[in-house]
Amino acid sequence: MAGANMNAMNQTPPGWWATLSEALSGLAKDEQGTLWLDGLAFTAAPLAQQADRVGHHDDPRIERLQQYLYRRYYAACVDDPSPQPMWYPPAVKAWDGGRWQVLEQLGNGALAVQQGRVARRVEAGEYLFDGVPARAMRGQHVTVQRAAWTEQLDPAFIYLFGETPQDTCNDDCQVRYYLAPQPARLGDVVQALSNALDQACLPYLLKYPSEPAAWLRQDAVVLYVAARHGRQVHRLLGHQADWLRTRLRSTSPLWTLPLLPGLGFAQDPDDGRSFGESRCRALALGLLDAACHGADLRQAVQAQFDLCGIDWDHPHLEADPEDRYGLHHLHFVMGAPASVTAVAQPLQEAIRIGHHVCAEALWLGERCTWLSDDADDSDGPLKAFACSMNASLYDGTVGVAAFLVLLAEQSVQPAFVDTARGALRHALAFAAGNTLSLYEGRLGTVTQGLWLARRLGDAELAQDYERAITPLLQDLQGLPADPQPVDLMHGLAGAIIGLLGLANQAPALAPQSRVIAQALGLRLVQQAQRTPHGWHWPEHGAHLGLCGLSHGNAGIALAFAQLARDCPGLEWSQALAHTLAYESHWFIEEQGNWPYLFAEDARHLDDRVSHCGMAWCHGAPGIALSRLALLQISGEQHHRAIARRALQTVAADLIAVTSLAGSSYTLCHGPAGNADILLTGAALLGEPAWAECARQVASRGLAAERGAWRSGLGVAQGQSMGLMLGLAGTGYFLLRCGASAPVPSLLLPLGLTPMGDV
Repeated sequence: MAGANMNAMNQTPPGWWATLSEALSGLAKDEQGTLWLDGLAFTAAPLAQQADRVGHHDDPRIERLQQYLYRRYYAACVDDPSPQPMWYPPAVKAWDGGRWQVLEQLGNGALAVQQGRVARRVEAGEYLFDGVPARAMRGQHVTVQRAAWTEQLDPAFIYLFGETPQDTCNDDCQVRYYLAPQPARLGDVVQALSNALDQACLPYLLKYPSEPAAWLRQDAVVLYVAARHGRQVHRLLGHQADWLRTRLRSTSPLWTLPLLPGLGFAQDPDDGRSFGESRCRALALGLLDAACHGADLRQAVQAQFDLCGIDWDHPHLEADPEDRYGLHHLHFVMGAPASVTAVAQPLQEAIRIGHHVCAEALWLGERCTWLSDDADDSDGPLKAFACSMNASLYDGTVGVAAFLVLLAEQSVQPAFVDTARGALRHALAFAAGNTLSLYEGRLGTVTQGLWLARRLGDAELAQDYERAITPLLQDLQGLPADPQPVDLMHGLAGAIIGLLGLANQAPALAPQSRVIAQALGLRLVQQAQRTPHGWHWPEHGAHLGLCGLSHGNAGIALAFAQLARDCPGLEWSQALAHTLAYESHWFIEEQGNWPYLFAEDARHLDDRVSHCGMAWCHGAPGIALSRLALLQISGEQHHRAIARRALQTVAADLIAVTSLAGSSYTLCHGPAGNADILLTGAALLGEPAWAECARQVASRGLAAERGAWRSGLGVAQGQSMGLMLGLAGTGYFLLRCGASAPVPSLLLPLGLTPMGDV
């Protein structure tokens, strides 16, 4: 180990040391033990110390030397002889953070509080509590209110807070950006930076000196963010680079990583000191060792950097061989800022949701995922639990990527493209436990991910997806001979659609994909139960097969229709006819809908039923979408009338006083999904009133939810980021309502029909 350290000592010194070593070469110690540097004496005379001072050291020379190094070499503190007038941020209304649950009482009236998965500390005066006793207890709720900026935290600085609450209890690594504005431009820089961060939904803390004379410091403006947001902030600043160049001085604090002249980057130290204090202290300790023990100056300083956990070659970072926070992989790329234009309110909210989704991404190299809730009732009542997101289209990173890809086409924001690409990279690397499922398995991940990679225009990513398909096709050829799930969501029908879509996307794989699709189609035919009223596919011990899109005949019909189109054969057309006959058998004319057909609803083909679904997964909305797709696939006009009747039912329910659509604005079973199907129907059948109805649903949601969109998990406080049950799906629906250009439907497998062109 000693040999390794000596080899490290013999390497070429880092640039910062080459710059600083000449200035430090005059270090000396006299007979009284006084250190001399730059003609100044640093004595061992006792200092008056504050008991809680982090930088305290038993040797007073360290404290004196550290303070000098900080002022002279780190911050280059020079008072402006002609300071600018003081600038304050605009006076704005206090930030209203809504209701937060109290986790713990802290000292001096502060509380630890939580909202969703975000936990933070709020000081006395930043929250309101009207309960009894007078101080909020654990489990009670407070309303958090906080000023947008303050002079109260530290009289030497003005502090600005981001609109997005910072997860101060869970973000255990912070990074900082140092900006050195021209004094006359400080207000412009602070205001523009805070506006851009708020628009991107990135939580932050920013400070600048409260005395204009100090605005010539190299660290005049300091921006603090969580390390997990470093990638997004790097990107944001990179796209402001040209604007910043004309407003920054060409100087940055020592040891920071220069991103631009006047813009430096660094990691927050682990020991509670400021970045500059930690480096100056390590340098002071090394200088003292060299002066007192005659050690080589560089070796003494490097030894202290190592002891203090500072990366010698990258002193802007803490020593971290595993790069746990990905800080070694951050890239600063300059580009043009995204243009800002006035857009409709639904699109504004879709863009805000997109920024929020990007801000919440957790990155590892070029891949990203999210923490998202799921729900489980194995122990009794349905409960939410947080987990790392899977790869799927339904509630995984492919679904989130689908939203971001379409959003990027309507709003030129580099963050959306970058995060969509990262989500697709994660999906490709994710080991799914299920092979067959289109919405929750590996087949759906690679076929739908390939479509999105192509839509992004990322040829390399598309090639990676194509390479992942070969082993998948081998797995599908080796499916067990026993009966398989049959539906669109999890089974043979969805797999057939995915494979035939793949054949259209990847011609080289088309022959094999079509052969496997036809083999699965034959298995689907073999598993059918034949009746005088048509074919159905009961599962899980049920007596009757279902009618709806995700789990019933409406989804299975799409598989047979696509087989009939792409692999012509009489057997597929006959299977399609039998499948639709069963669906038609159960149509309830007076409701314009189809029943659930769960065991509690019916057991026999002649049972009278009345309990109908009203969602994408069950009932008229999903069946309407199926018939619209069948109309496009086959051109047979009788599907038009059935789709129209079902869509009339959907529209009537959405405007009813008591709607069956639910209250969470999600796609699988919520008004957003039903209204989104109306948008597709309006375009294909020429019914603008349906589109207006959908936009009214969006307006109601915007007014009711006020940005706090609920999930479709069915549990209080459950938060999902996914497409069909969560925030990505809500954002997609608002995008379709507000976009000026057509947006493809995501409520059918990607590429199944030309619906994306309407």
